[in-house]
Formats: sequence, C-alpha cells, structure tokens
Amino acid sequence: MKAPIAAALVLACATPALAKAPTRTRVVVTVVVDQLAAWALDERRALLPADGGFARLVREGTYVKEMRYAHAATDTAPGHASLYTGVPPRQSGIVCNERVDPTDRARRVSYFLDPSVQLVDERGPSQQPASSLRRLRVDTLADRLRAERPDARVVAISLKDRGVLFGGGKKPSAAIWYDLKSDRIVTTTAYASVLPTWAVNAVHGSVTAAYGKPWQRTLPDAALPAGLIDDRPGEGVLSGTSRHFPHATDTPELLRASPAGDRLVFDLARAAIAEAAPPALLALSFSSYDYVAHVYGSDSIESYEELFALDRTLAELMRALDERLGAGGWSMVLAADHGASPLPETPTAVRAWCRAGTDRWQRPCSGGHRLDRAALSEQLDLAASSIMGGRGWVAGIVDPYVQLGERYYAAEPSVRARVLQAISAAMAREPGVARVLETAKLPATCPSIDVETIDALVCRATAPPDSPEVERGGELYVLLSPGSFFDTQIAPRAGGSHGTPYLFDRAVPLLVRDLDCVARGVVVEGPISFASFHRTAAALLGLTEPAAGPGRSFCAGPMKDRGRSRR
Repeated sequence: MKAPIAAALVLACATPALAKAPTRTRVVVTVVVDQLAAWALDERRALLPADGGFARLVREGTYVKEMRYAHAATDTAPGHASLYTGVPPRQSGIVCNERVDPTDRARRVSYFLDPSVQLVDERGPSQQPASSLRRLRVDTLADRLRAERPDARVVAISLKDRGVLFGGGKKPSAAIWYDLKSDRIVTTTAYASVLPTWAVNAVHGSVTAAYGKPWQRTLPDAALPAGLIDDRPGEGVLSGTSRHFPHATDTPELLRASPAGDRLVFDLARAAIAEAAPPALLALSFSSYDYVAHVYGSDSIESYEELFALDRTLAELMRALDERLGAGGWSMVLAADHGASPLPETPTAVRAWCRAGTDRWQRPCSGGHRLDRAALSEQLDLAASSIMGGRGWVAGIVDPYVQLGERYYAAEPSVRARVLQAISAAMAREPGVARVLETAKLPATCPSIDVETIDALVCRATAPPDSPEVERGGELYVLLSPGSFFDTQIAPRAGGSHGTPYLFDRAVPLLVRDLDCVARGVVVEGPISFASFHRTAAALLGLTEPAAGPGRSFCAGPMKDRGRSRR
C-alpha cells in the first residue's frame, strides 16, 4: 500500500506575506517532545491557552498535524536518530534503545553504552562507562552544520542520553543529560572532560535538591474533557507517591515523571542562550511527557497537566529567546520521537474516537494486552530448553525485539534453526502478538520509503539481514496487535507505552516557526515524511540542500546566509 505522503496539503487559511529578514545572527532551536502523539496534540490543542507556547508556534508559524515515521520500532532512539539524520534505522544503524545486560539478564543497558568513554559530572570524569555515537553510521544535522561552519556552537540538552546524542552530533560544543543513578547532570568524555561552567552554575549538585517540589494539580475540571477522572484503571504508581495529586518529586524517578524534569531542561537551555556567543543550534529534548505517560497513561489527568505545564515552559523559553535575540533572531522546529497507545484498561465507552466509527490514527476501540518482558523471556527460554535442553537460549526482550543468549550463538546452525523456530512459535501464541518476524530473513533491500506496509516498516526498522545481531536489534521482531505493548517496568504492570507501527504510535506533529521564511498561521493536514524535520532545520541553518529524498522544507526562499550576521 502506498501512503499519501505526496498528497496535496490542505491549508487551513491563506498564507500571509513573510516578514522581512532580521539583521542579526540567528539561533535555530530544535525541540523533540518525547511521546507527543499527533492524535494527542490534534485533540488537545484547543484546550491550551492562547498565550502558551503551542499557540504561539501556530500563530507565528506552520503546524503540520501528521508527520509519519517510516519504521516500525517507534521508540526514542530510532525516532531521534530519524529526525536528526533524515533517514530510517536501516540506514542510520539506530534500531533500539537498549540491550540486555550480558552479565545480568534482568538488567537493560543503553544501546549507546561505550566502555571506552566515561561519564563526566561537575566533579570531572568518573569511572562509570558512558554513551557515545559509535553505532551511528551517518551524519546528523549538527555534523553537517559543523562541516559547513566549523565555528558554529552546538548545544544539546535532555533528560536521556538517547535524547541528547543525535541533536548534538559527533562534535557538539556541549551535550548534557540527567543521570538518574547519580542524580546529576552529566556529559561524556567522548565530548569533553568537564561540564561547561554555565551548566554547572545553572544546576548545583543534586538535581532533586533543586527541583524536587511536590507536583500540584493546577487545572480545574472545566479545563479538561468531560468525564476525565483521576486514578483511572491502568494508571501506575511510583515508589514514594500515589495515583492522586499531589505527587512527590523528591527522587530521581519521581522528578523526571513530572514537569520538574522539563524545568531542568529549560533552565539549562536558558543558561546556554545567555552565553556571550549563543549556540547556532540548540537541540532540546523534553522527556517528562514521555515518563508521565509511561507511569499514568497518555489519557490521564497527569498527562493533561504535564502538557499544560510544558506549554507554559515553551512559552517561557520563547520569551527568553526574544529577550536575548529579538523575536526575529531565532527559529524553532518542534516534533516528537514517537506517539502513544491508549491504556488497555480504558473502557470503550470513554474512547471518544470509537463513537465516530473510524479513527484517523488507527486507535483500537477496546482491549489490548500488557506483555511482561521478564515472564515472557523465561517462557521463551523454557520453550527452547524443551527442544534442546539447557538454559540461557534467550537473553531477554527489549521492545520490540527478542535477543538471544550465548548458548544460542554457540550452537550449530541446525540447532539454532530448531531453537529459533520453537521460540518464534511460543511467542506467536501469546495474547497480543500479531506476528513474529525473523530479522535475518528480512529483505536485503527494503521497499521504497513511501511504501507503508507492515513488512516494509519492519524492514526499515532493522539493519540488513547479513548484519550482526546487535545491529538488527534482535533475532526476532515482535509485531503486537493494536493497543498491546511490552510493559516498560517503569511502573510495573501499569501505565502506557508505544513501539508499534500503527499510526497512533508512528504519527507525530511538526511545528515550524521563523519570521523570515516560514508561512504564519497555517495548518497542514498532512501526512508528510519524517525527513521534513531534518530538511526544514537544515534550511533554517542555511546548510547545503540535501540530496533528493523524502520530506519537504517548510522554510521557503533563499537561506544561504542563515546563521551569519547580515549587514
């Protein structure tokens, strides 16, 4: 099936004249809001205040309702990598978030963990391994900027390593994220041996000490959809708090699952902007919306409260940019890394999209299953053991892949074939599993990027079949039925998630603002390609036009002198 990516774009209003170009050095701010689904912003935008960040972006720029990813593993790292490289995981090499820890099957480690580099906090390098972009096969937007303008400052900030690496590229001026274990902001010796002074001054020592105030409810019932209640079935709870407001934020886990996490990113961004030489590219990843949805669900009161808080934070960020650079001195491109699934426990009666008969975003009208990764890993290992004996055939499950263990790779090819068949059959019998695909049997060449069949999306989600298993994510890709997902264990057996190839997970919004080259007050229905984020940001930075490919730039007109002072 061909997707209507090239279909005519529907404009909500006429395009007014573009503003005269300002005469100052510009800053391009890219923003990724983790787990902000296209459907969520489409349905909730009208509830947001006129003086908020989203309303200003729409008023002063262009809002695309539906930007689609071209891969099936809709998780953070593949999403961020796709935005900042303009290519799907098959080309970038970024196929998943994590790997099973080879020394402890119960643990997950970052896919970007690099033993050759160390974590750096305000005290300097530590003995703890950190992350790098050693798995990335292509250049990022920041890499292109540095190649064409070597003196350009690039600053990336996030709560997650995988939220900061791609925005910063391989040689950022600064790349800073929040380390949950140490409760400190950090970087990696892959980039620097010290944190920048402005970042240290913005956050002194422990993050929770500075940001850990209780999260209070602020929205009246009148500001929320009718019937929305606190403590809906399926909502989770983190240790040290409850399902009801107010929520404590005095531990790292609680802090990041609240607006306090976004405030940390904002304060660091404001400090970067205030520097004598502001960054040419400021890449921000706001992740609290993602963690809130993982704990409480994407249709919880907490999710609405977090969106409103983020809206206020974005408005404050824009005011800080105005004060430092003038309203015409900065541009912004905002998108999300993936969407979100409704909670399986959400009653059909309150799924408003079901009353319409059809849903643009492919959301299910009922059901869905939570799949317990630990329990399933044990079952799959037992299935292999029943055929060949022994244990350790399965390392574990890292959404949406099954990763196999050392015993499997040490076995003869004929044994591996029998084991893989047994594991696949056991996985396929699980409720919520639609199909199981062997990644080594995927095509060497994927269909063209505009083909959106499940098989094409899975093909583009993983490396070529002759690649090592680590580059393919796992030996098996597990396609779940709509509404089903693997339990993240952030709030065990509760909360929401994502990861599937359906539009509720794969479609995200795109908002672009620039007073020089972006049409104002325009709403585009879409769908458009995910590569539009990269193309638009590159045009705003004045980079050489990329080779022909998917996506379009929403910055019109000559931009070759972007980022340089105009005289």
